[in-house]
Amino acid sequence: MSYEMAHAVEVLKGMSQSLSQEIREILAARPEVLARYQVVFGDEHLPALSEEEFRGFLSFRNNRHWKSLDRLGSAICKDMPRLRRALQILVDASLAPSANV
Repeated sequence: MSYEMAHAVEVLKGMSQSLSQEIREILAARPEVLARYQVVFGDEHLPALSEEEFRGFLSFRNNRHWKSLDRLGSAICKDMPRLRRALQILVDASLAPSANV
């Protein structure tokens, strides 16, 4: 095996291990994130969802899953009543999954 090939293999192994660690961290954080945001996005609270709560969710520090969502905060939160209605449709368990999108 050439040096270039061996180096590429080592780089890919490192990337794979790093990605695996990130996935483990996401999965480990899942119960905490669900406990926090199931209440926030629940049927009873969603109509009163504040911009601050939603912006908090957009932060990777809080959602522990999606990076860079916070960049969209201003545009998404521009019309909070519309955002709440859209989220209510998305989380409505009475609708078939295909009807939610």
